[in-house]
Formats: sequence, C-alpha cells, structure tokens
Amino acid sequence: MKIVVALVVCVACFSSGEAHAQRELAIAAFVGSGLSFGTGSADENASLATRRSPTFLDLELGNWNPERPDPVLGAALRVEIDGRVGVALVPRAGVRRSRGSLDLRAAFGLPIFVAPFSLVGGEVAMGLGIPIGGGFALVTDVLVGAYFWGSDLPSGSALVKLDLRVGLELRP
Repeated sequence: MKIVVALVVCVACFSSGEAHAQRELAIAAFVGSGLSFGTGSADENASLATRRSPTFLDLELGNWNPERPDPVLGAALRVEIDGRVGVALVPRAGVRRSRGSLDLRAAFGLPIFVAPFSLVGGEVAMGLGIPIGGGFALVTDVLVGAYFWGSDLPSGSALVKLDLRVGLELRP
C-alpha cells in the first residue's frame, strides 16, 4: 500500500500548475520481458552472461497535455513476477506526439527496486500507442535499461536489459 501511495504522490508532484482541463491523466497496465546481460563479477576474464529477464507487470500513471509539447510526467509501479518477486518504483518523463492515428512515445525512467532487494538504474523507452476506441489505446514499448547499483549486483558489475512490454492505456 505504501508503494501505491508513493506512486500517486510522485505523479502529483510532477503535475504542473495548469488548469485541470488542459491536462490528461493516462492509466496503463503492461506486461513485459526480454533479455538481461551481465558479467556477474568485476573480474576482467568473466564472460558475459545472457538470460531471459524476469516477466514484469507495470501499472503506470502519466500526466500530459495533448495540445502542447509538454513532457509526459508520471511513474510506474513495477512488479517482477518470475522466480522471486521484485518491486520497483519507476519515475518517468517523456514526450508523446500524435502522427495520424498513432502516438509516438519516448521516455526516460529511473527504476528503483526496493523489495526484497535494492537495485537502481536508468532506462530509455521508445514506443507506439494505437487508439482502439472508448478512450483505450494498445501500447507497446522497447525498454533499454542499465542497472549500476544495488544489493542484487556483485561488486563492480552492471546489468543491462533489453525488454519489450505490451499494454492497455486508458485516458479517462
């Protein structure tokens, strides 16, 4: 419950002072996975290990203005559901541009895993949104992330992830 409250507070802090009618709140749910790359140690002779990234669920809130090129500001609650469960808060800032019936999206996020291990990194997202009616859009993103600090990383090592996520967005 504390993490959900933190997610709502994060979106509220990112919201600008514009009139409410000019901004839209988008709510999205995603599922994703991909590949993880890492050495597992700082040893220069260590080989690169590649494995499937844990499957994750993202519940994301975003605040944006469809009439102006303001950034989309928000956050996601990420839960890894493969093997051990990991929980992260991902503050995010990005842009969204409409081209015909497509929304082109780009964003930068700061994933911060808080339970049961710590892990901090950055990620870049590029994606598309396709309106499907009733205020809903089908959304897909490619995420490239790098994790450089945390209790889940061996000393002197890093983790790089290439993930794909697919979801449904509602713009009330």
